[in-house]
Amino acid sequence: MKHERTPEGGLKLELSAREARLLKYLAERASFVDTPPEEQTHILRLAEQILFALGEKIEP
Repeated sequence: MKHERTPEGGLKLELSAREARLLKYLAERASFVDTPPEEQTHILRLAEQILFALGEKIEP
């Protein structure tokens, strides 16, 4: 994995194919893990964006 911090405080990641598969599993799991109520929607949206970026179709 390669990463780069942006001047705006963001983060750019470059993943291998294996790392991308692992990130997919991580995002799937994160969408089901108990999180603080005020963060649940944000966590779910981020997990959906990650899965979409990895080529996964999200079913409503």
